[in-house]
Amino acid sequence: MHVPEIAAFALLRAGLAAAQLTYASNQVEVIPDSEAVAANFPEVEDVELRSPAFANPDSVPATFANGTSGPTDQATLGESN
Repeated sequence: MHVPEIAAFALLRAGLAAAQLTYASNQVEVIPDSEAVAANFPEVEDVELRSPAFANPDSVPATFANGTSGPTDQATLGESN
């Protein structure tokens, strides 16, 4: 490999590593739908919730209630694949 190719490859790998560290932190606050909007989406029968948080509600982080995180952290989601 030539030096420019090695440098480009190293920069690419560093960029990917940085993206993995910051991806989950780049979330905007969750804004729940208003009652008027929610009324247009009726409950659906025979739907299985696949998030581990809904299987074990005690595992839901406190930050989910204020909309600053999802119900299941990325590490747990990675385990369920």
